[in-house]
Amino acid sequence: IEKDIHYRLKDLSNEKIKFSFIFLLILMMALIFTVGIFYDMSKRINKLTYLTRYTDPQTLSIQSADYGYDEIGQLAQSFNTMALMIKDSFNKLEFANNAKSLFLANVSHEIRTPINGIIGMSGFLQETPLNGEQKKYLSVIKKSSDMLLILINDLLDLSKIESGKMTLESTSFRPYDLLSDVADCFKHLAEQ
Repeated sequence: IEKDIHYRLKDLSNEKIKFSFIFLLILMMALIFTVGIFYDMSKRINKLTYLTRYTDPQTLSIQSADYGYDEIGQLAQSFNTMALMIKDSFNKLEFANNAKSLFLANVSHEIRTPINGIIGMSGFLQETPLNGEQKKYLSVIKKSSDMLLILINDLLDLSKIESGKMTLESTSFRPYDLLSDVADCFKHLAEQ
């Protein structure tokens, strides 16, 4: 019996070693499989992050099949949908910007034409015999129309505005003359 028990203990010990070896092998395979899955997921997420961060939205196109059909693939599909919406928005903005530019160019021409007519006619009128009061009124018309033309040119110079090259000028002036010109412009309205 003692010999039989000894053999059974030895068999049990061998079985324990086999079981431990198989368990260790399964554990290592599970660990390798898990690391492989995490590596694959990490690689796909990094690729997706790089693509969405460093790609021009106009050319962004994500093939969700490249990312699989799991949650990462669904995320890629969501990014692709957003990219298509962004492209559509860019196209609409570009169309609206072109329409605005065309409108401002037309408005600029339409506003400049009568202002230039006023400036030209006031120039001709200045060369005719005028009394002191008429000369003063004509001076106000000339200064006001010149100032209006400068403002219109500045406001409607779309290329400077869009390129960020519009600059403010620093010019010297006499406050008394400026206030006098403003008072002359509104004197008629104030009298009415």
